[in-house]
Amino acid sequence: VIGTILYIFAVRFVEKQVDIGNPLAIGRAMLWVTGLLIVSILCFALSPVLVLAVVSLLVVGQLRGVAGLLQATWINQKLDSSVRATILSMIGQVDAIGQVFGGPIVGLAANMFSVRLAVGLSSLLLSPALLFIRRANGIQPVEAEQHEIVSETII
Repeated sequence: VIGTILYIFAVRFVEKQVDIGNPLAIGRAMLWVTGLLIVSILCFALSPVLVLAVVSLLVVGQLRGVAGLLQATWINQKLDSSVRATILSMIGQVDAIGQVFGGPIVGLAANMFSVRLAVGLSSLLLSPALLFIRRANGIQPVEAEQHEIVSETII
């Protein structure tokens, strides 16, 4: 119940702060949310007291929900409708493949060392997502045209 109430406030906060009509703004928000998610998972893994672990876990839940909404909005805005279903399906498949290959590695780390290490490793395995989001949020079509105009005037 607490998580659901917090989620409503988190979504409302993001609605007010992010221009949902602007794919660049959504991409920047995705970077922030993913970065905060990584930090929150690390806080959970390294928390010395139960209260910090519970708070970190609640924050992780909210960030995952917000990230899902931002991702769906971002993808729907950036992709042509003729390829959208294929890309959404591919995202689900890549997620499943990541879990199949990453899960045993994290489980092995938990068995050999500690659960804290495994949870910390999970957050680090999420960090390449920052690079992919940054890359996907690169130059927009309007900016690309401006770069072409600038490069033509320089030549």
